Amino acid sequence: MQVTGGDGVQIALETVGSGLPLVLLHGFFGDRTTWRSGYVDALADSHRLVLIDGRGHGGSDAPHDVDSYRIDRQVEDVTAVLDELGLVGGHFLQDHPRHSDPVVPRLTQLPDDVRTRSFGRQKVHGVRIKDDH
Repeated sequence: MQVTGGDGVQIALETVGSGLPLVLLHGFFGDRTTWRSGYVDALADSHRLVLIDGRGHGGSDAPHDVDSYRIDRQVEDVTAVLDELGLVGGHFLQDHPRHSDPVVPRLTQLPDDVRTRSFGRQKVHGVRIKDDH
């Protein structure tokens, strides 16, 4: 599935599972397949997982204009995905915050019912994750 971001960039995503929405944002060198190493299997029974390819990654468009990669553009992309899916609440998991773009902290601009969280690769809502990395 693809969604049009704020400036017309096509953002690729997939959803898996059911339950409380959990948006999975990959790190700088990844794409949405990053989450296939244990996360999807461990969380799909209790969460509606939203796996997003950030702009310039995976199946999303890769604009040549450097300005297209500003953090506010990436926040607009996530907002467009949430709007398209009709999601009004949930959590966010960002892969390896030490080398990820700081998108999750900026998501505090979103409505109050979106609870932003940033985790490393160990445990989500009490579910221990088997990580193959």
